[in-house]
Amino acid sequence: MKKIIFLILILLNVFYLQAQVKDIKVVKLLKDAELSRLNEDFSTSLRLINKAISISEPKNDDVALAYEYASLSKIFTFNDNVKAAKNAISKSLYFAEKSKDDLANAVALTASSYFYKHNEILDLSIRDAQKGIHFLKIKKDYRLLSLLYWDMYYAYEQWGKQDKVKIYAHLALKNAEKSKNVNCIIDAYDAEMHYYDHMEFATKSKKYKDSVFYFAEKINNLCEKYPEEIGYTAYSRMNINLATFSLAYLPQNNDTKRKIGHYLQIVEQTVKNHPLKYDYLTNVYGIKGAYAENEGDLAEAEKYYLLAEEKMLQKNPPYYYTWMNDYQALVNLYEKKKNFNKAFVYQKKLQDVIGKINNQEQIKNAQKLEIQYEVEKKNTELATLKERAESRTLQNYLYLGIFGVTLAGLGFMFRSYHYKLKYSTQRAKELEAKKQEAELQAKFEKEEKARLNLEHELLAVKQSQLQKEMIASSLQLSKKNEMLQQIKAKANEGETQQINKLIKEEMLRDHDFAEIKSQVQQLHPDFFNLLHDKSVQKLSQLDMKYCACLHLQMNTKQIAGLFHIEAKSVRVAKYRIKQKLGLGKEDDLDLFLQKIR
Repeated sequence: MKKIIFLILILLNVFYLQAQVKDIKVVKLLKDAELSRLNEDFSTSLRLINKAISISEPKNDDVALAYEYASLSKIFTFNDNVKAAKNAISKSLYFAEKSKDDLANAVALTASSYFYKHNEILDLSIRDAQKGIHFLKIKKDYRLLSLLYWDMYYAYEQWGKQDKVKIYAHLALKNAEKSKNVNCIIDAYDAEMHYYDHMEFATKSKKYKDSVFYFAEKINNLCEKYPEEIGYTAYSRMNINLATFSLAYLPQNNDTKRKIGHYLQIVEQTVKNHPLKYDYLTNVYGIKGAYAENEGDLAEAEKYYLLAEEKMLQKNPPYYYTWMNDYQALVNLYEKKKNFNKAFVYQKKLQDVIGKINNQEQIKNAQKLEIQYEVEKKNTELATLKERAESRTLQNYLYLGIFGVTLAGLGFMFRSYHYKLKYSTQRAKELEAKKQEAELQAKFEKEEKARLNLEHELLAVKQSQLQKEMIASSLQLSKKNEMLQQIKAKANEGETQQINKLIKEEMLRDHDFAEIKSQVQQLHPDFFNLLHDKSVQKLSQLDMKYCACLHLQMNTKQIAGLFHIEAKSVRVAKYRIKQKLGLGKEDDLDLFLQKIR
């Protein structure tokens, strides 16, 4: 039955994608690529997407290309290949805009929002998420809406705005359930779980704690029901989270130990045949070691911590946050066992790893600044181009007006000349008629000969004057023709010239920022004893780990990466530790821990 439901969900996703992308081969390639990505088989996913692109490019299928480059960007973003990710997103946005398809534009903007969220540029992530939601107002895509609302939830959760967190977590879940996409539903449940987790620690209300475990169990049930669709990584990660929750929040008894063992056994069975299993096994042994240490079985804890070290050293590329977590646990363990030689050895290893982490963070911060600079530069260039285009349009209207006035003037001159010429011709005919009439009268009326002669002379004078006027008119016409040619020449000289191409902006500014300390000084030998003395309530082993990380001046994101938990969970843990240490709301926990000597 489970297999049938899974196949139905797969077919629904394929048919939906086919409604947007017409080529069934491309649909199949993109679907297989997404499944490979969920299982962190990135090489296979890249190969499948590039194959789909090779099919769509000759057909000029803009919608398909927008989808393909959006999928490509997610892989590059996840693997911190910033340059390749930005290039893929730019192409996705280009083909989406070219296609004039709302869903294609929403897909491209979803990829862009994810890129900025991954790089912690949250204002730009929200900007692109809102743009994507706008494209989906008429043509609904609940899966995309869920992803976009989740990005907005994440941004406000990082900023600590709980009123917004609640709104967007609920919207993400509402649209995820409508989409029937299992991965979207799991992400939305995870958002709800962390929201209620925060509310539980803020209010100490049992109903919020029950909500946390309610959504955690819903996630686990979905993972067990559809393991193939969500991939082994998400399934393993969720069980590790459940084990971590149980270790941190449940009372330490046989029932809790059984639950933790059950979750970790699922992880071991899920990843045992997968080539990328070492990171997950490291976490499994780390949690087992922490539980054994909490029980006071230091020998068992040492065995698991060393197994965790063995597995994490096999992971390539290394994940230094996991290294730091395990080395810190070993340092603490050997200090408890009074084996200071081994504690010193692992303290040196810990310092080396922290230095490597700081170098990675320095590179990430440089990339973040570069992204922000390029976005600002692009916005400035677009604003400049817009201003120039408006100026060019106004200038064109001005020249068009001048040209129109010139044409109107020439038309008036032509009509005036034509009228005068017609009038002169008609006048000459009239004079000729009068002359003939005078000659006839002279023949038949001799007695008026003198008067007719006088009239004839008068007419001759008038004719002479008319001839002079005709000559003057001809000269005037010639001059006006010359004037017309001059005006035409000036009009030609006044044609607008092509506007020079934009001058490239200055090279990217040098990055000028302070270097992060490459190594942390050796921990004070009495740090944990002093910490116990200053605490109002007993600190758990997990609390001691958080305190050690904060003593090393690690930020929330780094600690979350170490424990494979959300940044929200770290902030909640810090709030709990402040209470156990008897610190007030105005006291800074980080500063308090760093001053312990």
